[in-house]
Amino acid sequence: MRRPPNCNPRPSRSIVLAASMAVLLLGTSAHAHFLWLTAEHAPDSTVVHAFLSEPPVPDLPMFMKSIEHAKYTADGRELAAERGEETFLVRLPEPAPRAVDGACDLGVMSRGGATFRLQYTARVQLAPIPADEPEEGDGLRVRLVAEGGETRVLVSYDGRPAAGSEVKAYLEDGTVRELRSDGSGVVECEGVAEGKTALLAKWPDGKAGERDGESFEETRHYATLTVTPGGDDRPDEARSAASPSRGDLPFAPIPEPVNSFGGAVLGGHLYVYSGHTGTTHRYHTGTTNPHFYRLDLSDRTTWEELPCGPGLQGVALVAHDGALYRVGGMSARNAEGEPHDLVSVADVARFDPETRTWADLPPMPEPRSTHDAAVLGDHLYVVGGWAMVGGESSDAYFLDDALRLDLGDPSAGWERISLPPAPRRALAVAAHDGKLYMVGGLTEGGGTVRDVDVFDPATGAWSGGPELPGEPIQGFAPSAFSVGGRLLASGGDGTIYRLSESGESWEAIAEQAVPRITHRLLPGTEGDALIVGGNFAGVPVRFVESILISGGQGSSSPVAWSTSLPGSAMRSMAFGVIGNRIVLAGGNRSRNPHAFEAGNLVPDASRLLPDGSAAEPIAPLPVARQSGELVSVPQGRRGTGYLLGGIGQDGDVVRTLGDVFRLDPDGEGWSIETARIPDDRGMFGAAVHEGGVWIFGGSIFDPRPDDAPREMPTEVLRWEAGRDGATFEPTGHRLPTPRRSFAGAVLGGKYYLVGGLGEGQEPVDTVDVFDFETGEWESIPAPGRHRVFADLVALDGTLYLGGGFETGGSAHFEPARSVEAYDPGAGAWRTVIGDVPIRGRGIRMAAIGGRLLLFSAESADPGCAELAIVSPSPSPLGDGRAE
Repeated sequence: MRRPPNCNPRPSRSIVLAASMAVLLLGTSAHAHFLWLTAEHAPDSTVVHAFLSEPPVPDLPMFMKSIEHAKYTADGRELAAERGEETFLVRLPEPAPRAVDGACDLGVMSRGGATFRLQYTARVQLAPIPADEPEEGDGLRVRLVAEGGETRVLVSYDGRPAAGSEVKAYLEDGTVRELRSDGSGVVECEGVAEGKTALLAKWPDGKAGERDGESFEETRHYATLTVTPGGDDRPDEARSAASPSRGDLPFAPIPEPVNSFGGAVLGGHLYVYSGHTGTTHRYHTGTTNPHFYRLDLSDRTTWEELPCGPGLQGVALVAHDGALYRVGGMSARNAEGEPHDLVSVADVARFDPETRTWADLPPMPEPRSTHDAAVLGDHLYVVGGWAMVGGESSDAYFLDDALRLDLGDPSAGWERISLPPAPRRALAVAAHDGKLYMVGGLTEGGGTVRDVDVFDPATGAWSGGPELPGEPIQGFAPSAFSVGGRLLASGGDGTIYRLSESGESWEAIAEQAVPRITHRLLPGTEGDALIVGGNFAGVPVRFVESILISGGQGSSSPVAWSTSLPGSAMRSMAFGVIGNRIVLAGGNRSRNPHAFEAGNLVPDASRLLPDGSAAEPIAPLPVARQSGELVSVPQGRRGTGYLLGGIGQDGDVVRTLGDVFRLDPDGEGWSIETARIPDDRGMFGAAVHEGGVWIFGGSIFDPRPDDAPREMPTEVLRWEAGRDGATFEPTGHRLPTPRRSFAGAVLGGKYYLVGGLGEGQEPVDTVDVFDFETGEWESIPAPGRHRVFADLVALDGTLYLGGGFETGGSAHFEPARSVEAYDPGAGAWRTVIGDVPIRGRGIRMAAIGGRLLLFSAESADPGCAELAIVSPSPSPLGDGRAE
């Protein structure tokens, strides 16, 4: 994944997550801070994070000052460190060493009537060290060694076993165990080699001394150890053999979101010409992209701007014999806010990539746009479209002819070929097997067709082909191209269809991660098909997606990107999809999950479109808040967003609160609703059903002495959103199992509650289902692994469980990286995505545009978010079925 500029990695390995979960679930009472090192593997590097804290998770930035002069080494070489927001970053050489050490002398201090010198050492290991290698570090050291296929932990002081050393083990389930090393310095503790347990050792040497004129009674040594497995210690040749091909690499997004553009592949480059960048059906001089770009397909990252002709949309671009040909298109002559003044053009031009110059060719007999073009032999064919003559689109007229230009002798001009069966626009045209295919489109009556018509130049006649399968949306602004000798077509539902070898039927071979219209399907350079730009969920997008065609099947990869986030929140933002926008509200500026101090809470809010662009700030919340719940209630065209509850400041304390804030549809402000959650619960599940907002479960937290520290209400509440004077009221229904921090979703008139924490902070293993009509409860099978802070999404009759943290038989919490699906008809769970394509922690999930949206604001880059859009059925469809 490409990182935005000025974004630094931050810890994301399992031991840091374990400590985060321990603090969140159990709380902590910090009395001292120690030097810790943790490591993070990225695809192209490994970064070590250094910080001062009691548990192995970064604390507040104020503590970084104490380790400004720490030294870091690997294999005897000193390593440079740079200051990040909450950690120091130590970038490792390649190949990465097995271990990195840190050391810091905190000098002489007095505490509890004693005067002592304080020495800190820290180590992070990427792999075990052979047991026969001597310990090279002086002072107190803890290391993981391997011998005879087994691993063990050794504590040493000045290279000798530190028998009887006090050791504290931070386990991933939140437990902190007190241990001692044996006579050989060995510590018996599980989970260290797997990165699930971190260790802190203490050793007072009992030797008095003096430092910088200050006397001390002894030196107290503290040493820490974390292990981050997963580094690649294979030989170089093995790494090379297993390295990904270019076909596995992501594409850099198009510089601007764009649809209805000209696209072509030529000479190892993908070309994108102009197009529409604004809201659908709204046009002015500022909504036409005035740029012409190309992407180097050999590295998939380098976009280059080229000289652009007129800004156009509904334009065709084709490649032939080392040149590009631009045909027709539409231009908006009106300024923003003025009545539409839309005109098609008849212009045709040739672009020479070597000289980067345009040359005009004979124009078409009539202006046209939303047509398509293809090259067959040495002839350029143009089919369909309409002519816009100024004013609104209602003044345009359809063109019923098809044209041909001899590219070997363009001066001979255009000729008309046989009339197609019916006038169409917003169609696809492709050359295949010596014939011209006309696929889908819109008719003069405004209908969408999936018809396929075939022109044979040898006979000069049109004939009918097999109808494109699927819903009507498949025929609206599709795209088609012959890739590897087979004709492919894609329409609005994201299915890639392939024409059978007989030419009599279509077969579905793959699902795009991002379904789109007004896009381009083009041949790649790796035996793949490229899906470029287009309109998804009502907005133009920047995405380039690869569909690898192999063995008669197609497979798609997820579309993932990262973006900087405005504001200072690092975690615990409310997350939701309102209309076609992703909204983030509130949050906490510290990565420490227990940092509930009022100064850490923020009112920041932002939103972003699912188009690969950056987030934009919107109006802040009326007050700072974290861990609220965002819901979208069907009101108006896009729906209305409400932020429910959360954790905020109430006088002198920070506690769960029941406020409700309403988001202005334009994002220009939040208003405080009169409705509120009466018991001030948080960590609940919110469901929208038939205009009502329902509240299930949750917990009430109030640290004041006169209040119970945590209660778990079971009363189900309902609020008729939008009705004057309405507020949350009891429904008379109660949860059969108290729970908080669970995943919930509405499907088929029922609300499903999955996972979470119950009384005593114990995981809840049952799945409860509430029927809104009958008010009855039932239970269904639970997924294979328990989750907390996860999301449940209903999509096309199926429930999808993703994000959050999970635990297996070992009871260790770690980031949940899979997505599971529940089919109510089958009554069973299955894993549909084994490893999600983003690496951040605290992953959230929602539905958008018929796909799953994954989001993490706790990525490896401070202040940045990772996002991905995936098909809930990412496996190849290549079952040979004809439709």
